[in-house]
Parts: sequence; structure tokens; C-alpha cells
Amino acid sequence: MLLFAVNLVHGDAMFDALIEAGKEFRIAVTSSNLGAIIPAVEGGLGVAMLPAELIRHDSMRLVNVAQAV
Repeated sequence: MLLFAVNLVHGDAMFDALIEAGKEFRIAVTSSNLGAIIPAVEGGLGVAMLPAELIRHDSMRLVNVAQAV
């Protein structure tokens, strides 16, 4: 999981959803710099919770908790 530091406010809900779905995860990167998170997501290094306006549909895909991890 790639964690954008601003999302830490919503992190508990995200972690709870993964745990409830029985998904194992680990935080691979935490950064407050979207310039680091976005290329990592595009390169397939992990998943991240990003604002909708930052999702690049040509190089990223949306996943739900059942698909994640």
C-alpha cells in the first residue's frame, strides 16, 4: 500500500475496510509528496487512496476492497 500522508485522516476507515474484508496489507511507502505516490501507483508498485481528480484513467485503475491486495 502506498499511503499519501494527507489520507491519514481517512486511514483508519481504509485499514478497517481491508481488515474486515480479510485482506492482508502492508504500508510500503508513506509520503506527503504526490509527486512520489502517483508515479509509484502508475508503475504498479501499490495501491493508494487518492482524490478522484488525481486519478489518471490512462495509467491507473480503480479497485474496490475486494480487489485490493
